Amino acid sequence: MATADFQESDMNDAEYDFVCQNCASEGLNVEAEYFCKDCAKYVCTNHKNNVHAGHMIPRKSENELAKCYLHNSEFIMFCQTHQELCCDKCLEQNHRSCSDLEFLFVMIAKDKITNENVIKQQAEAKITLEELSKYRKPYNMQKDRIEESAKTAITEIKVFRRNIDTVLDALEKESIDSVNSLKDELTIELQQNINHLLALQGELYNTMTTLIPHSRHELLEYIRFNKVRDIVRKSYSHITDVMTKPANEIEFKENTIQYLEVLNTKIQTLGTIKLEEPCSGIAYHADNLYVASKTVLNMYNTSGYRVKKLYEDNVTPGSVNLCKVNNKGTLIYITGIGQSQIMQLDWSDGQAKPLKQVSLTDPRGLCITEIGNVLVCDRGSNSIMLVNGTNISTLIGSTDCPNMPVAVCYTRTNPCLIIGSSSRNSIRVIRLNEVI
Repeated sequence: MATADFQESDMNDAEYDFVCQNCASEGLNVEAEYFCKDCAKYVCTNHKNNVHAGHMIPRKSENELAKCYLHNSEFIMFCQTHQELCCDKCLEQNHRSCSDLEFLFVMIAKDKITNENVIKQQAEAKITLEELSKYRKPYNMQKDRIEESAKTAITEIKVFRRNIDTVLDALEKESIDSVNSLKDELTIELQQNINHLLALQGELYNTMTTLIPHSRHELLEYIRFNKVRDIVRKSYSHITDVMTKPANEIEFKENTIQYLEVLNTKIQTLGTIKLEEPCSGIAYHADNLYVASKTVLNMYNTSGYRVKKLYEDNVTPGSVNLCKVNNKGTLIYITGIGQSQIMQLDWSDGQAKPLKQVSLTDPRGLCITEIGNVLVCDRGSNSIMLVNGTNISTLIGSTDCPNMPVAVCYTRTNPCLIIGSSSRNSIRVIRLNEVI
């Protein structure tokens, strides 16, 4: 009975907002100072080692409980529309249009809190704590799945990279073999010309030394004379051929377009198109290839036949560097190295004109979104520009854009931009808040 009297006395000594649950199970009334979010348990200082130490968080003091946990400002009003306590910053950010706001001292007077309400709210809070605890396992499982899926994706990326390297290695070997074969062919031809020159030189010298004026052997003299004359004629003919023929050199030109099929992480070469000119950029639409070649834009079919020349600018080297075709195939956009504008070629009249009101500093990579907007890498200003008709705006400024952007790709699913930089040979992914 003595113990029972002690417990009853102790339990009624004081009222606490939060009681140590371990002490309460022993019949003691002790204020909780800590809360374990994983065990959903309030404990005092003496019992805090009985739960997971890494999960412990100190309970907030009464003064701290009177403050907004988002802005660390004191609550001053209550929004009856949203049933939320509000500090001054909450009012400014989230409740400007709310008409049912009341000061807390007014709410205290008209909305009395009874013991019955407190007990009911505590019971509801306890049930909610238990429900929240149940979701820890699904969250952890989801976290594990994200971890595993990320590892799988990284593995696939590395495999994909190796496949790309395999294709590029094969293309490099083919190109090097072609260069070596051409080198051998030109070297053999050059050596034949050298041998021919040496033969003419030796024959001319030998014949010339036997040519004697007023020789007694007239027939022999006549033969030697004409032989020398014939060798001299052949020598000059050979020299003329050498002088007028361009010097042979080997130059690498980017005129091999590879057709590749990507299936999962495997890449297969479907075919190759040989071009008549170097290739600096390509675009594809409706079984037609649009090939930018430094100063010329040509259209090819998928068989490699050049259909027609679409645009040419021989005045400015590099003026036709990259190109893109809009979704309908009616407009072609062209950017050039060091230019300050974008050229737009209209199929309706076949004319290429600069986009008015669009001023850039060295535009490079292009991308056209599904709704027809044009994205441009402005390398000079380190930004990604959005072109809508004749209007242009900055989509990604120099603060967020990687230095010297030269390539951009847009994906509408989970909207984001993939930007390639020539400064550090890097790629950056930037999430967007809206579909463009």
